[in-house]
Amino acid sequence: MLPEMEKANFVREFGAELNGGSGALFVGAGISVPSGVAGWDNLIAPLAASRLGLATTDGLDLPQVAQYLVNSNAGNRGSLIHHLRRQFSGPFKLNSYHRRLVQTQVKTVWTTNYDVLLEQAFQQASFSVGIKSTDDSISRSVPNHEIEIIKMHGSIDQSPHRDLVITAEDYEDFDVRRPATAERLRTDLLSKSFLFLGYSYRDPNVQTILAQSRRLAKKATRQHFLVTTLESAKEGDKPGDLKHRQLLQQLWIDNLRRFGIDTLLLEDHSELEPLLAEVSRKSRGYSVYVVGSHKTTESTLAQDLGRQLAEHDRYVMVDGQSEGIGREVITSFVEESLRRKRDVYKHLKLFPNPYSVNAAFASDPAEIPTLKTWRAPLLRSTQVFVCFDGQMGTLAELEVAVEAGCSIVPACLQTDGQVTKAVLANSALLSELPEWYKSKLTEGSVEASDIIKCIEHMIR
Repeated sequence: MLPEMEKANFVREFGAELNGGSGALFVGAGISVPSGVAGWDNLIAPLAASRLGLATTDGLDLPQVAQYLVNSNAGNRGSLIHHLRRQFSGPFKLNSYHRRLVQTQVKTVWTTNYDVLLEQAFQQASFSVGIKSTDDSISRSVPNHEIEIIKMHGSIDQSPHRDLVITAEDYEDFDVRRPATAERLRTDLLSKSFLFLGYSYRDPNVQTILAQSRRLAKKATRQHFLVTTLESAKEGDKPGDLKHRQLLQQLWIDNLRRFGIDTLLLEDHSELEPLLAEVSRKSRGYSVYVVGSHKTTESTLAQDLGRQLAEHDRYVMVDGQSEGIGREVITSFVEESLRRKRDVYKHLKLFPNPYSVNAAFASDPAEIPTLKTWRAPLLRSTQVFVCFDGQMGTLAELEVAVEAGCSIVPACLQTDGQVTKAVLANSALLSELPEWYKSKLTEGSVEASDIIKCIEHMIR
């Protein structure tokens, strides 16, 4: 298991980078493998055996093997690219890693993967996604609410065959053929802190990227992180094989420090998902979003909650500019903050509200998908989602909050609205709540101080 102190330091440091808007992800093939997508070895090995007579590609430079395949076909890339497209044709299902990545508060995702699972994961969670898989697209601006996915080696569904980076020649000519992408990588290495995921020490992509990173950034990169698993025993290992691989891996890890990269070495793949879940929570800080019926006003509980939240300096309120319950809480929070002479701007995150420009959002079921897309960035910035009862719009926000990995705290369960029914029907949501709080919900005796105590429990 990863030492707790080492894990805590990583979660704190990279979570803070994400929370401040300066964290980015760099995703490799290992994240897609659980979905059934072939890794580099499995992509190249069959062709290497049938066309080059190589019994194994173990330990070989795989881009160089891909180059040999093209060379054997008189420089024609057609058959190799056709093989790739066939291997990536799918369909593939999203896995738990994709879900956790979606829940982190990240705006920019770099990847060397050809598959389309990352963009599907964000789109399925109601996010708008800007995909950049060509050099021409790099300069295209991305709206603030969109997730930017940069596919530096191309995308199997969009890129012409000449733009897919796979052979040694492609890697050698990358800076010349894709200068805008290379420059953007250099800029991001200087301005963002990266987390590399899905790469092993034998992955040819990460070896090349790190060399490019060091050259482009001139040894002046930000602090970066890489998470990978310890080399383990394999079928057919001879005495000393495992020890040799682990030695090579450790030497590689030591070398990564030249690039400003700290490595977390997991014992097993099963440790990665909970680690990403912790990063996701940390990246949101002490952020709280309160929502409920847009028609309810003069709620004493909502007003008390806003005032009491303002008594604690650490909370950041997420303001979705909603009417009703949400407005009652925010107004009381701001009034109490001003009374205490606090800088309100440090304790508020503002997000636009589609209700204010289109009344149909409140009553037209056909508008719900659009509402969810608007609310997705807000809810991925939220640590704790406090829900009073409400109808269609509030229920839609609850659904996105669950998908975004928010901690859900219902404020009441004594009414018959759609939100109450949804919470009561979701045993997983209720199981996260402390028993004493569930008892108060059942009794209908929840007070503002109880909600805050429950928020503290969920954040811990």
